[in-house]
Amino acid sequence: MKVLGDKVLVEVAVDEEVTESGIILTGATAERKYEGKVIGVGESPDIKKFGVEVGDYVYYVKGMNIEFIENNKTYDVVSIYDVVGKRVEE
Repeated sequence: MKVLGDKVLVEVAVDEEVTESGIILTGATAERKYEGKVIGVGESPDIKKFGVEVGDYVYYVKGMNIEFIENNKTYDVVSIYDVVGKRVEE
């Protein structure tokens, strides 16, 4: 999917729990997160102004997303104006 305008495409982060035997249990009981890795950005100059790029890990406002699922992964499309922060590696 190619996002347009001021939109950012995010692969939603999921909690994974690994059992002692190595089985990965994913979010059946986990709370839905509103954060994840940016995998696409629109062409709005504001995206660059806010410093959000593909590969960044961002946090955004709950309820201001358009969710879709493809190949068992959850994605959100959010406006750059609803992104409240990004992870900074130190």
